Parts: sequence; C-alpha cells; structure tokens
Amino acid sequence: MRAATILVAALVLAGGAARADDRDSARSVVQVNCAMENGKGMKATGFVWPEPGKVVTALHAVAGCAEIEVYSEDARRSTLVSKVLKVNLEADLALLALDDDLGLAAVPIETDTPDTRGRFFAWGYPLAAEQMIDLKVEFGGGLKGGVTTIGAAFASDELDKLFRSQPYPDRDTQILRVTSTIQPGHSGAPIFDDAGAVVAIADGGLLGGTRGINWSIPAFLYLPGLPESQDKIPAGASEWAGLFSATVPNKSAMLRIPGLNANRDGIADEDAGILTLVRQVSLGAVMEDLGQDDDADTRNILRDIADYVNDDPALLDEATFDIFEDRVTGATVAVPSWMELTWNADLGAAEAYSPSGAGRMTIALMQGRSFDEALDIGVEDFVSRISDWADWTDGYAPDTFEYDEVDENDEWALYVGTHDGDDRATGAYGEMLLMITVSGNVFLGSSVYLVGDEQDLTDDDYFDDLMMQVCAEYLTDFALY
Repeated sequence: MRAATILVAALVLAGGAARADDRDSARSVVQVNCAMENGKGMKATGFVWPEPGKVVTALHAVAGCAEIEVYSEDARRSTLVSKVLKVNLEADLALLALDDDLGLAAVPIETDTPDTRGRFFAWGYPLAAEQMIDLKVEFGGGLKGGVTTIGAAFASDELDKLFRSQPYPDRDTQILRVTSTIQPGHSGAPIFDDAGAVVAIADGGLLGGTRGINWSIPAFLYLPGLPESQDKIPAGASEWAGLFSATVPNKSAMLRIPGLNANRDGIADEDAGILTLVRQVSLGAVMEDLGQDDDADTRNILRDIADYVNDDPALLDEATFDIFEDRVTGATVAVPSWMELTWNADLGAAEAYSPSGAGRMTIALMQGRSFDEALDIGVEDFVSRISDWADWTDGYAPDTFEYDEVDENDEWALYVGTHDGDDRATGAYGEMLLMITVSGNVFLGSSVYLVGDEQDLTDDDYFDDLMMQVCAEYLTDFALY
C-alpha cells in the first residue's frame, strides 16, 4: 500500500526547526507543575517575564493549586512558586513569583500588533512531555491581523457548552486564532516570532465538534497590564484545568508501536513510536458532556447507560476511560480503563478486549500522501482485515461502506455504521460498530466487535460493550485543544 502507519510519539514540526533567536528565548521557558489538594496534578508551560524570578502562565493551569513547582530544562533544576502575584481573568493569565530565579533571563515581548503572516514557534511541554518541544504555529488571518474575540470565533451553542461553568476567559476576550494544533500541556506556552519576542500565549480551544479552532492570547494587548492588574485571584480550580492542561493520570501507560520503520512500496514508514496516556475521564463527566448533544443515537446510548447505572450509581465516578494521544496528529484514542490497549502487528492496529473476551475494540491510525489517498488506505489496510471476522448479512461487509460525509474543501470525511453477521470463528452472531474519520491525509478508524446475542450477554459484558461504543464513537477522534 502507499500508506504509512503513524502511531508515533514525537511531535513532527512543519517547516523544520526554529531559528537561533527562538532557541535563545526558549531557554527561559519552563514547565509548570500544579499539585492539587486531592492529590491530582497538572502540567502546563510558562515563561520568564517581566523580570528574573517571575513567570507568566495560563491562569486555568494554576488556579486552586496547593503547590506549584517550576522546572527549567536549561537550568536542570526546579523551584517552588512562592506566590501567585497577579491574574488577568479576561486573558486567562497568571503572574507567578519564584523562590529561586533559576538564573533565567526575562524574554522580550512584542508590544505592537504582529504580522500574523510571519514565522512563529510555540515552545512548551505538550502532553506533559519530559523535554521541551518547538512547534511551528500558523495564525488565522484577517484584516485586523487575525485578532478577534472568542465570542466572534465560536457559534452560540459551542459557547454555551464551553462557558457553562467557567467565568474566565470570557466571550469578549481578544484572541489570535491558531490553525495548528495546540495540545494539553501547551497552556501558557509562549509563541515567539523570529526575533524571539513573545507575540502570543497558547491558551485553549474546543474539544471536538469544531475543528481547526484553537486560540492564543495576544501579548501586545494583555501582557503590559498584567503586573498592575487588580483582578481577584480565584481560590478554586478552573473547570478547564483537565481539558487544556495535561492532567497527570493515576497510572502511567505508553503503547510502544514496533516495526513501523520498514519500507513498503518505496515509502518509508515513520519511526516506531508511542501512544501516551494523557488523562483519565470518569463516566459521569463523559455523560455530562454528551448530554449537550441532541443527536438521537447519542440520546439512545445515554439512556441505555443511565438504565444500567441506576442500579449502581457509583459507576459514574468509578468507571473511567484512559485517553491516549498521538502527538503527530493530535488524534485521541480512548479505551475503558479496565481494558489493556495493546498492539496487534498482524492487524496493524491497536486493540483492547473486554475481560470476558466477548468484546473487541480496534483502532487504526494511518497516513497517506494526500486526502484522496487517505480516504482509501484505511479500507485497504484496516477495514478489509476486520471484515474477514464474519460472514456478513446480505453481503454488507464493513469494507463495502461509503462515507456519510466527504468535504473536499476542508479535507474531512466521516462514516459511522453497524454491520452484523455470523462470526467465522464460533458461528455465533457477531455485530460490529465501525467509526471512521479522515482529516487531511490521516485516516483514523475504530471498531467495536461483539460476539453473541445481546440478550444472552452477562451484565458485565453488556456494560463493557456500552463503554467500548462510547470510546469508539465519541472519544476516539482528532481532538483539538
């Protein structure tokens, strides 16, 4: 095939490495580690400004923290934050005072409207990375240099969801739209121009639903006034903390993908890599989020889950999902936390089984050289293989599907469908939910295959199947932050 499987961990930079001035300023970029009273932690990014011993970061990443530690990769040591000095609620910014200045100089900032058509690089720690990474950033354009407000950038229903319990930033916050992917852990990361000056601070974006919308805070509008801000410092944690900062899961897991660097049809695959566990989400939180969706299928699965958990409400907190991320594409992969995600070399995909083995979830992430090629490669390399598992009713095999939506302009395609037949291994009834998303030149496919009639399932198998369906249809996607 003419495809490259790309489950890799390193963030690939478009346009090559940043220039020397950016690297000089990056020496003053730090990782910000927040410890909460409940024992949970978050990681974000910050930078030294306006003077040594002071650090700017995203407010949502440090609000309500019991202890904040700052680590400098350049100094190779850490120090504690002695005080949150100032905050700007509208801009979602915080100014921190350090116990030790770590020998780091303050970075310069851009005080005028930047030309957003230039070269820019965000330096930070996406997904709680151990080493700092530089990411080429592209801003959305416009007659006003790309500056807009959150309220102007988002539809009203998306705003209602985004701000339903979060008072800052707000609809009037002025932002620079970012068309490249900002990932959890980038919160507070400086975006430098060629001269090494901060032009913006990475802040957040929508989780799914709307693609290509991330935002940053313009430095020239908000940084000069931060040291004199009189805004009240929030006492509690931000509702966005677990969304836009890299939360530290209760367990650590990485899925190493072997054998991806072999040549195939003249195309060299990416290096062997890693899917990283970036956070865990409770069933209750997922149901609350899905409850904002008016789609009939979503309402049906929420009703089925609600009927089940009525007998055991503790499942809303105790049942959790492991969220993995591919740092190349920002693709999010989710599995129930009690199932182990492993690599199946023969299938060329990641997979997880329910404890009884009745349910099987598979996830494939593949890359072509164009959008048109990506539309086909997953069918050839992935869907055709899982189609061999059953003799499908009326010959309606998964690999005969047609995309529900194809947008050539935005390079986006989607398919969701259910297929049933007789399992070839056991002769029992088999049913497969297949979910496919194509974004640009990347194919992301997930399936849930259940062997056995639903009425014959044990309660545990029934619940496991519901949870895998949620993962495949709602939590496995190209997530944007």
